[in-house]
Amino acid sequence: MVATNAIAADIARNVAGPGVEVDSLLPESASPHDYALSAKDRAELEEADVVVAWGAGLEAGFQIGDDAVELANDRDDPHIWMDPTLVAAALPGHHVCRHRPGSPCKADQSL
Repeated sequence: MVATNAIAADIARNVAGPGVEVDSLLPESASPHDYALSAKDRAELEEADVVVAWGAGLEAGFQIGDDAVELANDRDDPHIWMDPTLVAAALPGHHVCRHRPGSPCKADQSL
């Protein structure tokens, strides 16, 4: 699993559980607004089983794919990590959450 930045990676690690390896694509000091992906970054995105992104245009310069898990999903503002209740509300329908053993997420929810 690869997340676009360290915050998304931390959320993915906590939701997916200890048996899932999650890599953060951007260095912690980088901004997704102006980060230029390297060839290695693009390959990591293409090879990932799951890509966790914020969506809502935050990673506009990235080609994250149509099946990426977008945490901000249908919001205009991708900065939902500023409000933990918005993050919590975004998680139950996501693939990452549904596959954690013992997860309270509903298995039949779609992305």
